[in-house]
Amino acid sequence: MREFADEIKQYLTPANLVIILICIVVFFVDKILIASGTDISDYGAVGWKQVIEDKEFYRILSYMFLHGSLLHLFNNMLVLLFVGSAVEKLLGSGKYLVNYFMSGIIAGVVSVYYNMWRYNHTISATRTLVVSVGASGAVFGTVGALLWIVLANKGRIEGISIRRMIMFLVLSFYAGFTATGIDNAAHVGGLFFGFFSSMILYNRRRLRNES
Repeated sequence: MREFADEIKQYLTPANLVIILICIVVFFVDKILIASGTDISDYGAVGWKQVIEDKEFYRILSYMFLHGSLLHLFNNMLVLLFVGSAVEKLLGSGKYLVNYFMSGIIAGVVSVYYNMWRYNHTISATRTLVVSVGASGAVFGTVGALLWIVLANKGRIEGISIRRMIMFLVLSFYAGFTATGIDNAAHVGGLFFGFFSSMILYNRRRLRNES
């Protein structure tokens, strides 16, 4: 039992844990409010019309804490628990938070402009305004950060290999592009920003000092 507790404890880094707890609390508060006739997603989801036309710029941040279903929440938080904790240990809490939230914001911006372009270039009487919720853009940012760190260390990080990271990304994007209702633009935007920002944020000496 003690070994199991120690195993779990290694994934409970402070900043990452706070993000996960906030997402969980927001999800259940949202469900309680929906039962009373109010849906937080109506006020917090990110969409090009709300952001570009209505100037509700706060949505680029708020959408990261909202999830459409329990499965949606569980999938995002499960990946964040393992990947986010690893990145926080390697970057430090402050840089991890910068990477996480900036990845989520960039993912939201990419989603807004991509869906606006797609809407304006779709010749159809059934064009729909796409809105998005979920932490996955930011989560993909942490995956991108971890990918760069693994590459920078030539795969010499315990329990993490370049092959494993690439396989994870391939499977994630395959699932995203073969399913409906997935904001792949946000995923791509978050991943690329997380990858390139970690080139600046990551200090290899930190890993050597902790080894």
